[in-house]
Amino acid sequence: MQKVYHEPFYSRTGKRRSSRRERDVAKILCRRGHFIIIAVELQDKLHYYMPLRCLEYDLEDLHRQLRRLQERYDREGGLAAGEEFLSGIKETDRLIPVITILLYHGAGKWTAARQLSDLPDLTAMDEPMKKLAAEYRLHVINLTDLNENKFESGLRELIGTMKRKDNKKALLTYCRENKERFSALDDDTYDLICTMLHMKTLKIRKEENRNPKEDTLNMCKAIEDLIKDSKEEGAAIGRKEGRKEGAKAGEERLSTLILRLAQDDRMAEALSAAKSVRTRRKLYREYGI
Repeated sequence: MQKVYHEPFYSRTGKRRSSRRERDVAKILCRRGHFIIIAVELQDKLHYYMPLRCLEYDLEDLHRQLRRLQERYDREGGLAAGEEFLSGIKETDRLIPVITILLYHGAGKWTAARQLSDLPDLTAMDEPMKKLAAEYRLHVINLTDLNENKFESGLRELIGTMKRKDNKKALLTYCRENKERFSALDDDTYDLICTMLHMKTLKIRKEENRNPKEDTLNMCKAIEDLIKDSKEEGAAIGRKEGRKEGAKAGEERLSTLILRLAQDDRMAEALSAAKSVRTRRKLYREYGI
């Protein structure tokens, strides 16, 4: 009898996928001498089959554990014939449980599917039959429901900034109100805030905001500088666009004047208007353009 170890997962195009998916965050928790894998998936947009996607993540984690056990027994032996050989593990072997939490940090609340049974059409099934269908519940935490002040680690600043990421004024106010903490961030918290808020510029200019004596980072100053730079850049773009619009309007005004002069058989003055600002102004007033 041959044992086949594999992970039967496929890509969106239907091709068999052998490479592992990476969790957004995964930690191992030890409780009363036993381990638990706690994974967090971060979403800023609704995902309509998220329960199935997270179930697939969990199954991959469990498959990897199972495969390691089976491969160890292949190397070292120790399995009896029959059920143990067929399974590739012993009856007493246990896998580390996996819990996946979805942290939604998009607009509003999570309104997409929250459990596996939300995905298939169960209308033709009566209640007793529905209970036989496979189930998987999604553990959803809406970012807006979290109170950042309940946290003492860098999660406080991360949650606080993420909740205000779409409002620069509110973000800057929050940083200033918590200036003492934001002026002394560690590298990991600073990098995570840059990543979650999609602020690549802050990450590139990271060393400009470092306090070499304390080896901490001043996120408050970094955000102030970023907002100031964006305002100046916006103003410069506005001035540039204004000049473009002015040139476009001037061209349209001159074209209208020349057309009117041509219609009145005043081509000599039209040529003069094209060359002379003074002549143009005089004729603009005359035609009310």
